[in-house]
Amino acid sequence: MCLSAGEADVFNKYKDDKGNFKENLTKDVKGLLSLYEASYLSVHGEIILDEALVFTETHLKWWKELDFTTKLPFARDRLIIVVLGLFSEPQYALARQILTKSTMLVSVLDDINDVHGTIEELEQFTKMIERYTRLHPGSVIATLNTDLAA
Repeated sequence: MCLSAGEADVFNKYKDDKGNFKENLTKDVKGLLSLYEASYLSVHGEIILDEALVFTETHLKWWKELDFTTKLPFARDRLIIVVLGLFSEPQYALARQILTKSTMLVSVLDDINDVHGTIEELEQFTKMIERYTRLHPGSVIATLNTDLAA
């Protein structure tokens, strides 16, 4: 999908007089995430969407700072936007951080196991997760494990 020049111009309303994206966008989680998702519709020559990607990644930077693309090139390098969008109100910032980081950790562990895990290691790891979830039923890992098993 390619946006025409007029369609891409709709993003200009999010820029200030100097041509930079407005800083107040960082306080609007849903808006920031929507801009991040829209930036993936960019094709060659749509500079404003390339700028949107840089802006949003800067403000969602903790994931990029982990540098998984270099350290674990086989792991998925994409934030889980659905998780971030669940708790968009400002008072849920900590919940977003915990849930997103936990979910991304599980995603990376899954990728590691898919690429490097032997059947025996995967069986041991699964048993360990099951033991942990029985001992800590209210934990984030237990919740994720229950969701993944469904």
